Amino acid sequence: MSAKRIEYAIAMVTMLAMVASAFLLQLDFQKEREVHRSLLVTRAETTLDALAAGLRAHGRMGRYRHERLAYIFEELAETRDVMGVALLDEGGRKIAGAGSIPEGGLFEAGHARWDSGRVSLYSTVALETGGGGPGGGWGRGRMAEEGTWEPLPEGPYHIVVSLDATDTLRAIGRSRTRTILVFLALCLMAISGAFLAVGWSRRRALRSELAQARAQAAQQSALAQLGAGLAHETKNPLGIVRGQAQLIADGREDGERVARAQTIVDEIDRVVGQIDGFLKLAHPPALSFGPVALRPLLTTLVALVADEAGTQGVSVVLGDADGVVWADEGQLRRAVLNVLLNALQASQAGGRIEISVTGGDQCAICVRDEGCGMERAEIERVTEPYYSRFPNGTGLGLAVVKQIMEAHGGRVQIDSQPDVGTTVCLVGLVREEDSGD
Repeated sequence: MSAKRIEYAIAMVTMLAMVASAFLLQLDFQKEREVHRSLLVTRAETTLDALAAGLRAHGRMGRYRHERLAYIFEELAETRDVMGVALLDEGGRKIAGAGSIPEGGLFEAGHARWDSGRVSLYSTVALETGGGGPGGGWGRGRMAEEGTWEPLPEGPYHIVVSLDATDTLRAIGRSRTRTILVFLALCLMAISGAFLAVGWSRRRALRSELAQARAQAAQQSALAQLGAGLAHETKNPLGIVRGQAQLIADGREDGERVARAQTIVDEIDRVVGQIDGFLKLAHPPALSFGPVALRPLLTTLVALVADEAGTQGVSVVLGDADGVVWADEGQLRRAVLNVLLNALQASQAGGRIEISVTGGDQCAICVRDEGCGMERAEIERVTEPYYSRFPNGTGLGLAVVKQIMEAHGGRVQIDSQPDVGTTVCLVGLVREEDSGD
């Protein structure tokens, strides 16, 4: 995925996260607001129940004493947060009460009315009446004498309580402020995370570009080194070819001419081999991966070098070689063969070369010889192009092996001691069952 697409995806995820956070926080705030409001409404309902019970308790056969009813209303009105209570007739006119109640007439019983920092609640109450009728003393608004029992006007009756909602509204305001602050904090975190993610994406892209630039620089350096080595290795054979051609041109004996012509052919073959090696390093072939059974492959390679090893008096043995790896069979064969041929060049009569496979999911093919070995400085340079420890070596064998293993995601590991021997391992080959195919 490109850096632009990653940044677009990060922006979309951030926006979705912010929208989802806003939605969830809004739901949470609404629930908390309803809890605060329901607590105050519940208190209003309790006050109405207490008022209704008090009114019923003070009636005697449908008659009531004015001062007792006034006392009930005044006591309730003095309760904390109670702004007013009242008893209303069917038309909403006040029969008795204390404090202030909302204007505008009756509204639906059982439903809270929120306005001007208060909440009001109506309820219908059943009271006994003594037949006072609308013309009684209550209805005319006349103050009854103290101790006088008088009937109420004809019902039905309504009671109303009005509570101060200031504290509840403040609590709701604090909840709203807290919700906004939490949302802003989440937005800040999301935006900060998005910037960090974008920064990480850009750093990753820059690292990738830097790695590519370094790889290109390394490739250019390697090609320059290859070119210099190729020029050096080509110049000497061409000088020999020129000399031999000059001698042939001088008109010496035919037998000597044939020998010199053969020398020319040999040197030309050497130059062609050098050029082929250069081209293979400069333009590595595309790999074709598939399952490669190691034992048949290594058995074939051991048989291939058996004659040359027998001529040198060197034994080549195959150890544990079970398993199947995910690789390009032709290139892997070429890499192992190069390592085997190097081991043969380093070995002497009576020596022994062993090939084995080690490791689990990430396995390695190891070639161990008992040859001349190498110093540490030689180990560090032995995979460089055109560096050879042997007179007839091209200096391209292990360079090709290194290139093949890097193409397989592996590496070449070399352990060696002078006059003891060398072990070359092709490390990082993936077993076929873990290849994902």
